[in-house]
Amino acid sequence: YVDDDSAGDPGPGDPNVSDPQEDGTPEHPFDSVQEAIDVAQTGARIIVRFGTYFETIDLLGKSIEVNGLNDDDPNILPLPVIDGGGKDTVVKCIQGEDPNCILRGFVITGGKGGQAGGILCFGSSPTILNCLLVGNRAVGLDSGGGVCCQDSNAVFINCTISGNCGGSEGAGVCLSESDVTILDSIVWG
Repeated sequence: YVDDDSAGDPGPGDPNVSDPQEDGTPEHPFDSVQEAIDVAQTGARIIVRFGTYFETIDLLGKSIEVNGLNDDDPNILPLPVIDGGGKDTVVKCIQGEDPNCILRGFVITGGKGGQAGGILCFGSSPTILNCLLVGNRAVGLDSGGGVCCQDSNAVFINCTISGNCGGSEGAGVCLSESDVTILDSIVWG
């Protein structure tokens, strides 16, 4: 579990001040998404509770699920936000992630990278579900503000990619030598 302001956290919203008993359980969740990814084993499901996580993440080639949807409540609730703060690409899949590497239910924003602002898939094929990619920027000439996939077979389902800025090849999505599936999704602006 990941929760940036859990009840036992002496520094809610500050990943630098953690619960001294932090272990990824519901009672003592991690403060950052990357902390949970770092220790996750194959097949793990990481539950990320609502909040804004100011970080960038690398899925490290792992076959894991990083889930921001609240399975305890059937109503649509605010999604957790991963905000790159203009420092780098928000989500990197650059270590051979396969379709069993799943990212589900996030707002991905504030990314600024050379090839991609929101999500970069290089030599990988993750599954991205129910995500909103908005407000990301790619600064390279052949880049995707929202998504850039190179040598990738990534799958995007029920995603909205809108309001991103990129190079001449794709403000929303830039594909190179890729067979990407975008299903039941919106790519706009």
